[in-house]
Amino acid sequence: MLTINFYRKTTTPNKKGKVPVVAQISYDYRKYRKSIGAVVPAHWNEKTQRLKVSASTGEDAKDYIRFNRLLDDLSSRLKDYYNKLILEKRKATEQEIRQLLSLESDETIQGEVDFFETFEQYINGQRAFLASNTIKSIVTVKNYLMKFQRETGFKVTFGSIDSRFSDKLMDYSFKTRKIDNDYFAKHASVLKQFLRWSAKRGYFQGEIPEELYAIKEKENEVIFLTMEELKILTEFDFKIERLRRVRDKFCFACYTGLRHCDVASLVWENIVDGSIRKSHNKTQNFVYTPLNKQALKILEKYKNEPMPLPVISSQKTNKYLQECCKLIAKDQEANKLFNRRILRKRAIGREIEQKAIPLYDAITFHVGRKTFITNSLMLGVNLQVLQEMGAPKKQKDLKKYLKITDAYKNQVMKDTWDRVS
Repeated sequence: MLTINFYRKTTTPNKKGKVPVVAQISYDYRKYRKSIGAVVPAHWNEKTQRLKVSASTGEDAKDYIRFNRLLDDLSSRLKDYYNKLILEKRKATEQEIRQLLSLESDETIQGEVDFFETFEQYINGQRAFLASNTIKSIVTVKNYLMKFQRETGFKVTFGSIDSRFSDKLMDYSFKTRKIDNDYFAKHASVLKQFLRWSAKRGYFQGEIPEELYAIKEKENEVIFLTMEELKILTEFDFKIERLRRVRDKFCFACYTGLRHCDVASLVWENIVDGSIRKSHNKTQNFVYTPLNKQALKILEKYKNEPMPLPVISSQKTNKYLQECCKLIAKDQEANKLFNRRILRKRAIGREIEQKAIPLYDAITFHVGRKTFITNSLMLGVNLQVLQEMGAPKKQKDLKKYLKITDAYKNQVMKDTWDRVS
């Protein structure tokens, strides 16, 4: 006999005071379960296995009716499936049962909306609030999930987002695509944001799988240029113009802390009374950044040009920057300055790869911002002032910089006071 029951889990309610509702299909002494939504415990009728519509008002009542209809539809589909088995004189298969629980069919039952169409709706709604690069990263996640569906045959619907989906996605990501944990964690973060947005609008009625929270971004080593390295790069006499120009662009970031997108969009109108007054592209926060003499000296080189700094694509900037540093490293000692080794760690699932590469190969434009923040802290710049100029405000983002400066202070103490007899 094929039977289905719905019950609420006796777990601690979430922040909204809700607990998961589980659909359980029993067949041939086996049980198949799936979380299909979340309810307020007091609003669940154990006897009827449905929500008490009378316990709700307004929009909640509509949601309760919709959820009960979902349970009715699932029960009805199971009966139809069981009748089909009798007529065909065969047994149910695990795949068919799990497909029923995933609500996979030609018609989308849960929320009656298409997952990817809704994802596109979500993206379009965010365009007015988020920076273009952030939107690009969200589009990348949507395309990645579409490719996952196409290559694995796993149909992604709001009803199929469960632990089985997470397992399939991780298996595809780590074993097939060989992407690292950091990349997966960023994708998972975007997906979770979309699912929370969808839940508020009644499209997604399940629980976000715990597995999507399990993979976290590792805390990477902060790569930055020391004051000595920055001085060498700033003063190096490059014979090739494109290298001189990319050096100036990068060093300006080292002296101001601007991201590449903010340097690329900088116009002369942003330079007022020896300072930058500009909304940062990523955060949309208006930031006032006083310019030090090093930054002003770079701007002076381009005073007769339409833009304050050279305009070079992000990809070419990183390529030319590495070329600059490699050229400098040629005349330096092994494992010193631009030849010093940077340990790169890459985790793919449970596998961890480690590789030591020279600084000139590890450097990217983002090192400029890290150089500014780290050296400013080492020089004793007030943390609050630094944050008002664009440094991270979240403790978790700032912690890695503080760790570097603490290590630097310890070394300074050893090199100074500890030598006093």
